[in-house]
Amino acid sequence: MTTAMSSLAGTQPGYVPFRVTQSAEPLGHVSDDVADLLVRAGSVSRSGSAIVLEPHDNLTLTLDHVRQVLFQEAAIGPPRGEAMPVTLGPGGKEVARIDRSALRVLGLWATKVHINGLIRDAAGEGAVWLSRRAASAAAAPGSFDTMVAGGLACGQTPLETARKEAWEEAGLMPEALDALRMVTRMPVVYASDQGLHQELLVIYDLDLPPGFTPRCIDGEIDETVCIPLSRLGQALDGGMAFKTSSALVCRELLARYVSEF
Repeated sequence: MTTAMSSLAGTQPGYVPFRVTQSAEPLGHVSDDVADLLVRAGSVSRSGSAIVLEPHDNLTLTLDHVRQVLFQEAAIGPPRGEAMPVTLGPGGKEVARIDRSALRVLGLWATKVHINGLIRDAAGEGAVWLSRRAASAAAAPGSFDTMVAGGLACGQTPLETARKEAWEEAGLMPEALDALRMVTRMPVVYASDQGLHQELLVIYDLDLPPGFTPRCIDGEIDETVCIPLSRLGQALDGGMAFKTSSALVCRELLARYVSEF
């Protein structure tokens, strides 16, 4: 189950701030159980209401030790081989790197890129393409996503991530993305079974020809559907199951486009 949270600062209910020595700004927030696990393992110490990590060599190596402890204690799965930037706050400067497998359980900030694939049907009504996540997905299996969605890995810009994911999830060639336009950057915080998600959602719109159908290349999507914008609100309110971040993106889309289409 996933619950949206409105606050973007301070202590999150049910979660403990996760800080680095000498930094007042938390890197993330962990559940009480994870905090207890890391204290017992000697990976962190308690300081008031927070747990504190002391880097011994550098922060990336110290965080990887924490990841290994979490994996050994079956709190996360095996490493995924994708390094994600660790930042203080949404879209901040990279201060370390961590394998994607530990990102959520530690409640670290991530940047997620979303592309709204927009069309007008034969009658001129606006519509948006949605993707249903594979049943084998680690997070929100079978839930609906925006047409394209993906996390920003180390060394990538949001636009580079958008182009990469557009090919993998929709079969869009580079020339098809000439009309891609970034519309907003939206920081959000919400909880799921994986942990606390702190995300900067970088949202793009892309106008597509009426005959276009997304074609998944990487196997992460089971199907795609095209929903009229006039029915999207109903779908969001219970007609379809959405991944939380994608539901927030779709609601932002409705706020901008319903009156225009």
